[in-house]
This record gives sequence, C-alpha cells and structure tokens, in this order.
Amino acid sequence: MAGTWTWATVTQASPLRIKVDGDTTPLDATTDNLVGSLAVDDRVRVHLHADGIIVTGLQGGVVGTTEATSATANTLALRDGDGQLKAADGVAADDVATVGQMSAGDTGWLDVTFASGYSTAYASFPVKSRKKNGVVYLRGLASRDAGDFAADTEYSNMFTLHTSCRPAFTQFLAAGTTTSTTGALITVDNTGDVSLRNHTTAIPWLGLYGISFLED
Repeated sequence: MAGTWTWATVTQASPLRIKVDGDTTPLDATTDNLVGSLAVDDRVRVHLHADGIIVTGLQGGVVGTTEATSATANTLALRDGDGQLKAADGVAADDVATVGQMSAGDTGWLDVTFASGYSTAYASFPVKSRKKNGVVYLRGLASRDAGDFAADTEYSNMFTLHTSCRPAFTQFLAAGTTTSTTGALITVDNTGDVSLRNHTTAIPWLGLYGISFLED
C-alpha cells in the first residue's frame, strides 16, 4: 500500500483527529487507530494513503491515558501527567508500592481473607503475607471471634492467603501460641487456605511471626 509516513499530533480523541507536522489545521478525515486509547497532544506515527489515515505508533511507546492519581487493585504502575510511568503508590492491598519491590520480586505485605468467625486478634498485629524472592512470609496474630481455640480441636480454612503467596504443595508449619510450652501445627494448602491442625491447650490467639516457606 503506497503512501506517506509522517509524525502528527492528536487534536481530538473522539472521533480521532490528528494534525500532521507542518500543517496548520487538523485533517478532517476518518482515522484508523492501531495503537489503542489516545489523548489530546499525544505524538503519533501515521501512514497517509489514498484510502485514509492509519495511526501506527505512539512516541515513547506508552499508550496515552488520563493522568493517574491513585492505584487500584492489581496496579503495578501508573502514567503521570507527563506521560511517564511510575510505581503505584500502594493505595490498594494488591499494589506493589515501589520500583525496588518490583525489581526484587517483592509483593510487599498483603492482607489475607478471613473466613467467617475469624479475624486479626489485635489491630497492631494484622495478619498478612508477603512473597520475596520466592519465599513466602507470614506475620500477625489470628483469633476466633467468639472464644479461644479449644484444645485438641482442628479449625479448617481460617483464612486464605493472597494469590501471589500460595505454595505449590501443602505446607506443615509450626506456629506460636500464648504460652512457651504449647506449640501449634498449621497447614497452608495450594489454594492458600490456612488451617489450625493441632494444639494441646486452649489458646486465645495464634502467632504467625517467623513462619516462612518456599512457594514451589
């Protein structure tokens, strides 16, 4: 397909209109867009041919969006008003807060999802998980909403770890309790469900500090 390749500036997003470099007015013609969402003032590479106009590229390689001011779930990076990518600011629980964390394979501390009847024992010790360089870490104090964990009683699926912090195989792990002589066994299965399997005396909360495991 013969034609001319040139640069242009977006003058209108919908319907899409562009002004070719050197022209004084935008082209009043249907413009096909192969790039994606574009914003006014975006610099684009275009192909002008007998059948119309095709936008084939965006200067800088970043599709234009409106200015990003906050993050949403699963956001890793945002585009600022100057068109530059920046790390998400950690507003949502799934966000990676810094470029350093992105580079290091670090999720940061992520909230767990409690089943009905369970919660964090104290607000200052929230239950969270974190994966860093292939190792998952747990922290916090978990409790029942009504009463202690009864002795010699199993409590299945108390809470679920974030999807990025789940092991490939079921893990059997020692957890802390309120006494120095009473231990507890927990399991973490490959769906992220955490269960209390064994303890010999009643305990008001379950300690998760110091627990870690490989993701695979």
